[in-house]
Amino acid sequence: MQQIYCPTSGYFTDRTLKALREILDNEPSLQLFAVELSLDGMPEFHNRFRGNDRSFQKAMETYDALAKLQQEDPRLRIHAISTATAENLEEVRQLTMFLFDRCPAMDHHNLALIRGDRKNPSLQGPQLTAYRCLYEDLHQIWASREHGRFGAIVEPMLQWAKVRVAEEQRQVIPCRAGILSTVVYANGDVSVCETHPPLGNLRQQSFREIWYSTEAENLRRSIANKACYCTNEVFMWPSIVFQPAQLARAIVQTRVWKKPSPNTPGTPSRPALAPQKQ
Repeated sequence: MQQIYCPTSGYFTDRTLKALREILDNEPSLQLFAVELSLDGMPEFHNRFRGNDRSFQKAMETYDALAKLQQEDPRLRIHAISTATAENLEEVRQLTMFLFDRCPAMDHHNLALIRGDRKNPSLQGPQLTAYRCLYEDLHQIWASREHGRFGAIVEPMLQWAKVRVAEEQRQVIPCRAGILSTVVYANGDVSVCETHPPLGNLRQQSFREIWYSTEAENLRRSIANKACYCTNEVFMWPSIVFQPAQLARAIVQTRVWKKPSPNTPGTPSRPALAPQKQ
């Protein structure tokens, strides 16, 4: 494995640094390790959402420690990731401007759509037009740090595909989960993707037995027949990049050759976004 992306709350600074040093010191073939600090909004909102009044502070302490480690090993990259809901679009807009100023060693702020099960079942996704506008603002604000970043060219394609899927409630890009990607959970469970339940466990079966089982083949056929859909970037990425026709389609749809003009942090291109429900 040459590239690793790891989301984290950033709460346990010492534990994070210890694990990272061990990986970077012992994996000379590793090209990139991206730590993605998961942040839901500005400090008050983030702490209330996480149920811990030190959560944001601890994430910033971890960022500071990561920035120092990055000076020793440039393979370490620092990102932020925020999950958009009906309640936090304006929070994320303020957050991204804060992070751009506060965290000069951070080179990307990813925006995801809420998906899957949630502790609060009433928490809804954002209004998609507002989400699209917010992404365009983030893309513009971070443009000056995106040059040369691995994955920067694919990001607009992922956002385009996610919004289309959410709007149309169907597979927009034919999904290749179970062919180009799989999921292995910490307890040994194996699935073709995070949307579907596990097909087996490595403590009872070999990966090959699970991967080529009748259940797995049936699930692949179901996915190929577009019986399911999701906005999960992990599975959309290979489905776009490793299907030439879909890659060409996404490139044309998003006009990735047009680079955004860097925006001055603190001057968003659109009015503030009020919380909206889908």
